[in-house]
Amino acid sequence: MEDITEIGKIVKPDGIKGFVLLDVNQLYEKSVEKADFLFIFIDGLPVPFRIEKIKSDRGLGLKLEEVDSPEDAALFTGLSVGLHKKDLLQIKKGLVNEKDDLKNFVLFDQNTEVGMIEEIVLYPGQLMALVKNKSGAIIHIPMIEYWIISIDQKNKIICMNLPEGLLEVIG
Repeated sequence: MEDITEIGKIVKPDGIKGFVLLDVNQLYEKSVEKADFLFIFIDGLPVPFRIEKIKSDRGLGLKLEEVDSPEDAALFTGLSVGLHKKDLLQIKKGLVNEKDDLKNFVLFDQNTEVGMIEEIVLYPGQLMALVKNKSGAIIHIPMIEYWIISIDQKNKIICMNLPEGLLEVIG
């Protein structure tokens, strides 16, 4: 069980052939697409299901072996899903290396300076920027792609549109 990393949950059935729609952190989407098995946590235990097909027309939809109808798929609605850690390692290393070049960038929330990125860290389910603010405190900012407005490589500035109140909650 400790070899399985929880990555999201099943939102609902999708279509008439037994597909399920997943809500998965985008950090793990490529991992899901490359994996042979998805683990569904049933009564707290990870149960493996072979992934037969993947579609991404309305989010991340999966056809799992032996789940052949919307009724079958509905049984899994709201349940957490995971991947074996071996299916995450290569993807994780690649993502972290791609983000390493953001170290020492100044992070702005729209036009307000938040602080300097000290480090990019991969937590289960989320890539986080550890940002040192003006008072010296470290703030954990989720690196969510649609929050990023722009990245200025030349001037080492990353501009984000953080949800209202996020800095008050975490700062």
